[in-house]
Amino acid sequence: MDLSIVIVNWNTKDYLQKCINSIYENTKGISFEIIVVDNASSDGSIETVKSIFPSVKLIENSENLGFNAANNQGIKISSARYILLLNPDTIVLSTALSEMVRFMDGNEDAGALGCKILNPDGTLHLYFRKHPTLGKEVIRLILPERFTLEELRTKPQDYESVHEVEVLSGSCIMVRKEVFDRIGLLDERFFMYGDDVDLCYQVKKDNRKIYYIPHAQIIHYGKQSSNQRRTEMAIEAYKSMYKLLKKIYGNKIGYTYKYFAIVISIFKIFCYSIIYLLGIKKKDMRRRIKGYAGIMTSNL
Repeated sequence: MDLSIVIVNWNTKDYLQKCINSIYENTKGISFEIIVVDNASSDGSIETVKSIFPSVKLIENSENLGFNAANNQGIKISSARYILLLNPDTIVLSTALSEMVRFMDGNEDAGALGCKILNPDGTLHLYFRKHPTLGKEVIRLILPERFTLEELRTKPQDYESVHEVEVLSGSCIMVRKEVFDRIGLLDERFFMYGDDVDLCYQVKKDNRKIYYIPHAQIIHYGKQSSNQRRTEMAIEAYKSMYKLLKKIYGNKIGYTYKYFAIVISIFKIFCYSIIYLLGIKKKDMRRRIKGYAGIMTSNL
């Protein structure tokens, strides 16, 4: 078999159904299987998959095991040469997956592959990243939520040619099965975030290249699971980055990041509290204060 598509789902029934439909409608010329790992959804996701897509392999978890642990369940039962880790809130556009398989077949040095990602309105999603460093992640902490380093660093023309990248978007990553056989499964210490960075780091350590191709495209709605618990997921993002920096660079860098996260959180809580007391965007300020307070009190 050419491709095993692993989709981890948590309460995104409608998106999941559209995603699976798009795979069946737009994937021709390759053999594939779809594996859905459900993390204890309560929105009828399991029933929908069973009734509409009986050929899909379904793993039902009784609790939310996290993104990496659930992906590992799917990887373990996969049977194809390539494994695609795909978010449920995506739409696979025409020939995308067959183009990705064709590229992997023609480039033996490729360990992982990503594609062009479009926003729901058809605009380009800028996602190219480099491996994290302490300096870059401190800047990310300081930047307002609406800004990202990816938007400041990359330009649309960077997404129009085939080339190597350091880190792909976790919403759609194709990996050779033999690479997983060598580097092992995903690190389950990362519950929700940091998985894509860590995976790409491990692929590079395996002396394989990571490529991007523009002629394979998907639509990504983005953060549909995490939007349901924005505050908790913001805290989880900081915890994951701490673990990632500590894993790559050692305890000293990890603890330094932790220190900056706490100091910056205190400053932002102070600023947001003033805005809250002035009666400006009180609901949003309350959410932000709660999130940064959670960062301070969590066991990073």
